[in-house]
Amino acid sequence: PFSGNANDVSGNNNNPVFNNATLTADRQGNSNSAYHFNGTDNYMKVLNSPSLNMSNQMSISLWMKATGFYTGPCYNNMLLMKGDADYLPGNYFLRFSDAYTGCSNPKTTQERFYGPGVISQLPLVQLNQWYSAVWMYDGNKAKLYIDCVLRDSAVVSITSFTNAYDLYIGHLNNAQYPYWLNGDLDEVRIYDRALN
Repeated sequence: PFSGNANDVSGNNNNPVFNNATLTADRQGNSNSAYHFNGTDNYMKVLNSPSLNMSNQMSISLWMKATGFYTGPCYNNMLLMKGDADYLPGNYFLRFSDAYTGCSNPKTTQERFYGPGVISQLPLVQLNQWYSAVWMYDGNKAKLYIDCVLRDSAVVSITSFTNAYDLYIGHLNNAQYPYWLNGDLDEVRIYDRALN
């Protein structure tokens, strides 16, 4: 919940082994109840563990407020990712970017949320506004909800969300494509099932 610290309260002990993000106010103005990432070198690292590897169902839920846009290669803004490069087997992630022009001609005015298999057409991400983002996969269909509205769903063939990589929050663990997050995160949750 990021209430005063970054500890995992699920009982799975997935506490960050590295965290240089800064505590900040959450969407309700409560101090020290969310984390700010500065867009240049702030991130959290959680070591790989069995509880972070799922079979064929999972969900990611979080609150996010962008305070700037990453404008390095491909303009992706990584919220969280388990996997050190895009499209590796077993990867999972949630991010926002100009998902349609990708690395060819990205624009910060076309940033939208996406997760494996689904892209939210709307809303376009605005600075300094909190968003609830929930991505889920039920073994057949991926769905993406933004502010409790279903924004995209698609039948996708994903066999597992299992890999040997660590989980990173606030950037991609890749020197060429770091995808630094400039913004605030709160209530980051990962489930080994599809939320209803």
